[in-house]
Amino acid sequence: MTNHTTHAPITNHTTPMITNHTTATTPAPKPTPPAVLEVADYNVKQGNVVCVRARLAIQLKIQYNVTGGKQSWGTFIVQPNKTTASGNCQDKQATLILNFKEGSITFLFQKVNNSVFVKSIKAEVNYPFTNTESHFSASNNSLSVFGAGIGRSYSCKNQSVMINSGFYLETSQQQVQAFNITKGDFGPADFCPADKPNYTIAIAVGVVLAILIVIVIIAYLISRRRGQAGYQTL
Repeated sequence: MTNHTTHAPITNHTTPMITNHTTATTPAPKPTPPAVLEVADYNVKQGNVVCVRARLAIQLKIQYNVTGGKQSWGTFIVQPNKTTASGNCQDKQATLILNFKEGSITFLFQKVNNSVFVKSIKAEVNYPFTNTESHFSASNNSLSVFGAGIGRSYSCKNQSVMINSGFYLETSQQQVQAFNITKGDFGPADFCPADKPNYTIAIAVGVVLAILIVIVIIAYLISRRRGQAGYQTL
């Protein structure tokens, strides 16, 4: 038996030959294999002075449509070696833009009184989570995240920011600062609530121990008084 993909073979046998035909099919496009989440430094300079500095790892969680009218979540990881930073700094606002082949993320920092925070995040990604849907974008102009005092940096191990109900920006090992950056170095850190020391358990244990000590002292005094009263009776 001879197998060919197009023409039937020539044979001297009277038994009909079985010929297998192979039909070439084009595979559906697939997303790029997931990258490793990596921390990187991104800077914006005003002249020769760094006015925005960010050190963090970023991934985007995006909701997309699948067959049957259902929805699923996909993850896009920003790869530092394929990302460039740009932006500008003004008196009370600064912008950090991260550009990569598949899209961009824009952070708008706002200075108000003695604090700085991110007021707006805009993200756009072209990534084939499905065969029919690959363009995703979202923006939120009413945020108040990554806040720190003037001359200080914001630090958080893990944080998730909702840009909209189907688009989340997630950061890891984050430290960011806008304005008043001395010699390109981060200022003292203001930690996110999740990373602040929790003294509740220590306080609770201390209170319990104090109560136990008071009870022991009271019990000792009562027993001693009873002993003295017994001696007087004798």
